[in-house]
Amino acid sequence: MRKEPSARIFSNALQFYELTKLAYDNPAVRPKTLMAVICNFALSIELLLKSCDAGVKKSQHQPGTLLTDAEIYSNAWGHDLEKIFDSFDSEIKSKIEYLYKKTTGNDLRPLLSKYKDYFIHARYAHEPKSGHSYDVSGIHDLAEGLIASIRKWNNE
Repeated sequence: MRKEPSARIFSNALQFYELTKLAYDNPAVRPKTLMAVICNFALSIELLLKSCDAGVKKSQHQPGTLLTDAEIYSNAWGHDLEKIFDSFDSEIKSKIEYLYKKTTGNDLRPLLSKYKDYFIHARYAHEPKSGHSYDVSGIHDLAEGLIASIRKWNNE
């Protein structure tokens, strides 16, 4: 079983994070893009978590030949941050919790519970009965903390 984060999925998460951070850090832009900022920070967190439990599917090939293709995928499904985390084996959960606590001083699980549905709520904010309040700086901090924690993965 793979025990290191997937660089490919992590890189995709960083793309959503970095683009969103530009809007978040710009006081003139943030109010105009608030739901997109929330949605994309939540999506980046989803991908950051999914990068921690990845697999590799190799294509069929003949022994003695070069590997022509491989598919990197996450073992976790869905958008609920808490359910994604709960789907991990205990070793992966412990590692992420330890690194997050060491990096930020905060416990990860309560934050995943608090922000678990932000992606879905922000994505469908235009629909009736979608009135939710959001902690924008909190979800930003969670994303930053996970990025820093995962970057330390192989150094611990």
